Amino acid sequence: MRYGTRIEDPISFASPLQKGSSDTRYPITNYVTCANFSTSYQQYLATITKIVKPRFYHEAIKDAQWQNAMVKEIEAIEDNATWDIVDLPLGKKPSSCKWVYHVKYNSNGTV
Repeated sequence: MRYGTRIEDPISFASPLQKGSSDTRYPITNYVTCANFSTSYQQYLATITKIVKPRFYHEAIKDAQWQNAMVKEIEAIEDNATWDIVDLPLGKKPSSCKWVYHVKYNSNGTV
């Protein structure tokens, strides 16, 4: 997408009285449009809707940008001395953890 080009509203391509996938009699795509939004806001919406957040590690590890983000997060944790690696006492189980993926946007729509 080039900066300054008009973004086509994908919702505006819906045919009148289109029947939704859930057999909704009046799907929202027949009534909601982005046509009256400013060009900059349309660009912002296009930016935030094109990034797919992974739900699981095995999805994120396939994308170089998510790999880089995870490396930076681990480095920040290590730099802040957030944790220590220690031996687990006998009879104790380690706490589980998981990655939570989120995209943060600036006010101008950049990531």
